[in-house]
Amino acid sequence: MASEDLTYYVSSKAAMSGQTTQTSSKDPKSTIEPNVLDKYASYNYVWTLSALSREELLNPNSITTNKPHDIIAKSGGIGTDGNYSPFNEKGKVANSSAVLSGTVDRMITSLKPKQLKEAENYNKILKRGHDIFFESVVIDGTNTANEQRKLMNFNKLEMQLTEPFGVTLFEKLRAAALNNGYRDHIDCPYLLTLDFRGYDNKGNSLGNVITTRYLPIKITDAEMEINQGGTFYTMTAVAWNEFALTDRFLYTRGTGGPYTKSKKDNEKVGIDKRASTLNGALKLLEENLNEQQKVEVRYGLRENENTLDQYVIDSAPGVYQINGESSNSEFDDTTVSGGYYKFSIRPNQSIAQVITDIVLQSDEYRNISKLVEKYWKDLGGAQELQGQVTDEEFKAMIPDPMVPWFKIKTSVYNSEAFDNVTKMHSKIIHFQVIPWKIHVMNFAVPGLSASKLWGKKVRKAYKYIYTGENNQIIDLKINYKYGFFQARLLDGSRSDAASSRDVKDLGLIAIAKRYGSRAIDFPEGLLPLRSYPSTQKNEDVSTEDAGSRTQVDEFMDYLTNPLADMVNVEMTIMGDPAFIGQENYLPIPRKTTSTEGGGGATSEQVAGYKGRLYDDKLGCFNYDQGEAFVTLDFRFPTDINEKKGVMDFQSMENVHFSGLYKVVNVVSEFRQGKFTQTLKMLRYNNQGEEINLAENIRVLTDYATKAESILRGVWNPTASDIEGMRTTEQGVNGP
Repeated sequence: MASEDLTYYVSSKAAMSGQTTQTSSKDPKSTIEPNVLDKYASYNYVWTLSALSREELLNPNSITTNKPHDIIAKSGGIGTDGNYSPFNEKGKVANSSAVLSGTVDRMITSLKPKQLKEAENYNKILKRGHDIFFESVVIDGTNTANEQRKLMNFNKLEMQLTEPFGVTLFEKLRAAALNNGYRDHIDCPYLLTLDFRGYDNKGNSLGNVITTRYLPIKITDAEMEINQGGTFYTMTAVAWNEFALTDRFLYTRGTGGPYTKSKKDNEKVGIDKRASTLNGALKLLEENLNEQQKVEVRYGLRENENTLDQYVIDSAPGVYQINGESSNSEFDDTTVSGGYYKFSIRPNQSIAQVITDIVLQSDEYRNISKLVEKYWKDLGGAQELQGQVTDEEFKAMIPDPMVPWFKIKTSVYNSEAFDNVTKMHSKIIHFQVIPWKIHVMNFAVPGLSASKLWGKKVRKAYKYIYTGENNQIIDLKINYKYGFFQARLLDGSRSDAASSRDVKDLGLIAIAKRYGSRAIDFPEGLLPLRSYPSTQKNEDVSTEDAGSRTQVDEFMDYLTNPLADMVNVEMTIMGDPAFIGQENYLPIPRKTTSTEGGGGATSEQVAGYKGRLYDDKLGCFNYDQGEAFVTLDFRFPTDINEKKGVMDFQSMENVHFSGLYKVVNVVSEFRQGKFTQTLKMLRYNNQGEEINLAENIRVLTDYATKAESILRGVWNPTASDIEGMRTTEQGVNGP
């Protein structure tokens, strides 16, 4: 359907009732957010490429509040907005204390006179404000569990720029880096700023910028082509946070583990007590990684130990800390239980995978069925009161469908130290485990459904329909895997974890028996969810659990391969800034040290993100807080009514692919003033009619009580009693 055929609407409530409106305000009772760009007759976007200082990286809040400085390129031209930093105005080279005091320039290491002269020439080119224009920008963003990065984000940016006169881009890049204290401009952080500006139907600007995104980036590649039309640049970049995932930082260099060692012969003598908490185990991993780098100095690959990279590995508040059944739910990292986190490092292992294996030793993540069962119990309790309370009270009682899980976030900071062997600034590489929420529908198994209650927190709704109700969708493709079934892992080569550790069924089959109904073959007849036992699994190589993670691997494999699910949709929409996040691009706030140029100050926290899946102020999803999901409804006409000249719609024509979808990947394309997005989404399984959970709970509980009484010999049932129990069992669990 062409975009010009789409008519304007905002309120989902008005759309459902067949009415249209020209206002941007949404129904106050609805959580659905309209596209913020819809209220403008037209809009434009402005891209700006500028530099980032070390202080801004250490204090992420300043990135979103400071005015872009040392501007290199800008849509529509730079003009007088360059905001250039001073360089060597007093004939001095700054040191750390001078930079902090603001008395001299930002150069932090001494340069030879020839180098200073060259740097000053670059700075003059930068300050000329020579125009370089943006032709296109494409952002490929994957900010949920995925096949490439598992539990980490994957954001790639491609830019095309043009310079009508001259070839100055690379001189300007280096000058901006030097102005901010970086001798190595290749590893310098840069900032892409995206402003949306709106206009009325007369072309008048409607006040301030609609919304802004600040995207710190690491430029990874640049190509240049010169012809009669000028100079054309093609640049590739990644989110600055993901710089830590390059090969030089991501892999281990030696061996290690959480063991204490004898000073005499370096022999392992026991597990370090710090491994009793997650943060303690991650600290031990950090120490192992930093120790492994020292051999590079001995072989002359680094100048000295002061210029080595430093790893920082920890977890944020809200991540479970204790290993074992005695785990508490208050995230107290000082309480020690009987369990220890164990890991074994070998050369060339992914550090992110080692961290994941360590975290998965927490009983709260290993035994996630405990968290899911809590949701079903709370849901059953709410349904028991349905009809006895008002609709508003009932909705308030429905439990949060988001289940606690975790994600790994990274950041890189350039230190002041410059290694004269590598010709690079030493880096501080920060890996942090952060709390992250996933939808309970990720755990859907055959026979378990409560779809009417699962879309509680949806902020975006789309209708693919041949009426004016569709003003957002440009194109849509459905990939339906007809033969899909869930694999239920079975470790046939050895005893599973349940024999050595009390690990519940992560396949959630027990929960399906208790809260679902085996009498119902499929909650959705045309989208049947099936399962079958499988023996294929991943070996846990970085901890001592060996083959004991069968059921954990089952879930992780499902979570990190979203596009292998039953129903996938690729939907192209009119561009919506809601799908360009902000939090996921900002570095991890951290305490600085004097060697980092922070004087030991505490970094400012970026307020407003914690626990919030959607940022109401910026109007975007907070991808580092939880999964993003939308609703998608299909409806097609039966035929054309030739007498009335309109489409005929019948209820039987509603397409069964409608429902709740998880957003897996978003490709945002800005080209020649046009902004579109392509969303890759998967449909959550088992979105059938609601099952009466409360009734199933009562029936099963009564049945279990009677069965236990028979076994204990405290009740002698009659023939009719036994026949009644048999009927109950067949009715709930199937024949």
